[in-house]
Amino acid sequence: MKKTLLITLFIYFFLGALLIIFFKKGQFELWLNQQHHSFFDFLFYYITFIGDGLFSILMVILMLFYRWRIAVLIGITFAISGLLSLFLKQIVFPIAPRPAAFFDELKIQNIYYVLSKQSEISFSNSFPSGHTTTTFALLIVFCLWGKTEKYTIFWIFLAFLVALSRVYLLQHFWIDTYFGALLGTMVSVLVYLYSKKKKFIL
Repeated sequence: MKKTLLITLFIYFFLGALLIIFFKKGQFELWLNQQHHSFFDFLFYYITFIGDGLFSILMVILMLFYRWRIAVLIGITFAISGLLSLFLKQIVFPIAPRPAAFFDELKIQNIYYVLSKQSEISFSNSFPSGHTTTTFALLIVFCLWGKTEKYTIFWIFLAFLVALSRVYLLQHFWIDTYFGALLGTMVSVLVYLYSKKKKFIL
């Protein structure tokens, strides 16, 4: 494992854990919601699509023309992390409420919605965040297989923005994104270690 990546991930997960420990469920999400601004609306609305499965598939196709073995690893990582995330969302935690449902139940007023509450906001299957899982699974692959470490902080920061977008858009709680990030990272690292052991990539 690369030193910069290890340090960056440690800082990310340490600070992320502090948010979970010191903020009650919905508290951080409500605070972030009240910081809404047109710039953040634009940024988070579009950057969240990096966590869409179609984006990872596009990366697989593009990498086929650059380093096909990396493309295969991205595909494997995406498939495993996606299936695990889906299993947790649909089977293990099928009724976990999303922030919109949580705030509705508490009858909290003045919630700001970037997305249409009627057609775009989800209300269940909150844990873990699939977009965050997919993003970390993809970008950790880039970190591990990059020829240098100079882009590592950029990739992790980009992954953080995607995770934060899920909270800002009221699609997930921070804890959903935290464990989504952990899941995506673990799958990427395990696939990396296995491929190195089998000398799939020289």
